[in-house]
Amino acid sequence: MVKELTRKTFTIRESGRSTDYIAPSFGFGCLLDCSYCYMKRHTNDKTLKYAKNINDVLTAVNNHVAWLPEKEPNQTDSNYYTYDIACNEDFALHSKYYDWKRIFEYFKTHDRAKASLATKIIPINFLDYDPEGKVRIRFSLMPQDYSTLLEPGTPPIIDRVKAIDTFVDSHKF
Repeated sequence: MVKELTRKTFTIRESGRSTDYIAPSFGFGCLLDCSYCYMKRHTNDKTLKYAKNINDVLTAVNNHVAWLPEKEPNQTDSNYYTYDIACNEDFALHSKYYDWKRIFEYFKTHDRAKASLATKIIPINFLDYDPEGKVRIRFSLMPQDYSTLLEPGTPPIIDRVKAIDTFVDSHKF
């Protein structure tokens, strides 16, 4: 099930892992059925709730980055503050519910912020857009035996690995 909602909280947290910060999510929940997903521990249903007020989310990111000091290069990026835009969902899987090109355009044109998202699918439709390196896609990988057991209905790991090459070769992401 999919429900539209108006996002009311816009907390931005430090990440310290694959991004500098975790932005307010554009969605909450997931339409996949991965057995290890932490989202399943927070919700009893398979509902994706997505924000209709994406401008408010982007404004929160803009207000946050505006007060940060000059970016010091780190493992996430040398020039831009990186924001995980999909901590509570698989943004690529759910992109049909968003104006994802508008979200990517925001980061593409922002002088201090860059988006990052993790996915278990292969979002070929993203290749129709060129974010000029300001959106990073992280493909979730694990041994295929585990993926088959833990991530039913997701693309095979070998296909995800091949997708990495496709995205890198596109010189867009």
